[in-house]
Amino acid sequence: MSNPLSNSPFLSVGGFISFRVPSIISGKSLNAIFASYNRVGNYYSGRQDTGKNGLNVFVQNGYAITALLASELEGMSIERAMADAARTGQQIVDSELNEIPSNIESGTNTLLIIYGGLNAFGLCLSSIHAFRRKNPQATIVILTCDCDIDSKTPILHRIQTMGDVNDVIVTPYCGGQDQMGQILDALISGWPEQ
Repeated sequence: MSNPLSNSPFLSVGGFISFRVPSIISGKSLNAIFASYNRVGNYYSGRQDTGKNGLNVFVQNGYAITALLASELEGMSIERAMADAARTGQQIVDSELNEIPSNIESGTNTLLIIYGGLNAFGLCLSSIHAFRRKNPQATIVILTCDCDIDSKTPILHRIQTMGDVNDVIVTPYCGGQDQMGQILDALISGWPEQ
């Protein structure tokens, strides 16, 4: 089976870690925001204690799995339950993203990495657009699964060309939990000791 992304202009998780993270950590300070309607690795929501001077990390988990379990208990089909859970999780992320800019350190570079999977892709794009309006100098990265990639590709190209996002990462894994965690782990471990 051939890889549909082998000629893609989008990055893999490994490619982002290898080629983009080094330039991100070259600054003296960074506000890094990781947002997902699922979860980000094994990180809890809120400000993270990185132990690194100049690196401020905020994680916003939407905990869609909790909403998914509740929906299944109500007797919904798995497809509808997943879509409802993703929307609920993305609404949590949106609410918290609106609060984060007031908590970040001014004069510091800002990085947003946000997961936009199949079930809340459109809502994620709205979140990106709103964050870009409030934070025009921020570096914004979307990580998405390759589910329905043929439909997502023209949209991803457009938002990258328009400057709404700086990078697009595509993974073959749905949910993005582990991949978001890998990127955050690489950012923290690569940040220089001061």
